[in-house]
Amino acid sequence: MSQPAGQTPLVVFTSLAGAGAGLVAATAMFVAAGAPMSRQAVVVGVVLQAVGLAVSLTHLGRPLRATLALTRVGRSALSNEVLMATQSLMWGVGLVALTATGRSVKAVPLFAGAFSVLFLVSIGLVYRIRGQASWGGASICTPLTSGCLFGAITIRTLMGPGTPVTPLLLVLTLDAVMFLLRWRAIARLRWPVEPDRATTFLRRDRWLSARLVLLDAFPISLLIVWPTPLVIGVAAAGLVIDRWSFYAFGLPHTTEREIGRAEDAIATASIPQEP
Repeated sequence: MSQPAGQTPLVVFTSLAGAGAGLVAATAMFVAAGAPMSRQAVVVGVVLQAVGLAVSLTHLGRPLRATLALTRVGRSALSNEVLMATQSLMWGVGLVALTATGRSVKAVPLFAGAFSVLFLVSIGLVYRIRGQASWGGASICTPLTSGCLFGAITIRTLMGPGTPVTPLLLVLTLDAVMFLLRWRAIARLRWPVEPDRATTFLRRDRWLSARLVLLDAFPISLLIVWPTPLVIGVAAAGLVIDRWSFYAFGLPHTTEREIGRAEDAIATASIPQEP
């Protein structure tokens, strides 16, 4: 799977941190629906977020100056993401510590889930860049919906059939709608791509199909027919493909691309039509 150089840390970061925040957010949804809190899911979610954030530092030129990103909160989408990431992690750690004492405060998982949702939203907003053809629209929502869907699938698998199904169905519906909208937007792109990425982009429908099957269709079918921990691995693979494809199918709207489109249109119009 080829992708632009330097994007691997971002794929790993958004996959791990997205899955972790999704676990905490989904935990809050199930608690709100009347289910007991899955401490196992929260612990794994916090660990995944922490590892993901650590990996993200490798993408920075000077990792030790990462805290400077907080100086532009409210004015920079990246600064907002860093703030929400730290808040999400702090609330998650606090929730783990609270459950370790044996105490139960229903508002805490709800607050932790809310900050996790805000963190996932901030991931999408960071890439709302002018001139980037494939990162706008529904693509902004997919870090949130894919992360929460992974979390809901995992919790449903861990807690069994007696768990309320409403949160899972709600997130599944939202993710399917947002992803299909994203797929349609990517399928309509006809701009030229770099030679080293041309094959990957031409096969985008295959990759996007795999993502939809692995994260949406197959896990739900397995939960209905044969509930097994294998479901979590399948959903995780779908989440990784989702994040990888986000970067692999990125198409900046450059002057060169616009010239290429104009030349293609002229060439097509100049072809003599058969009578």
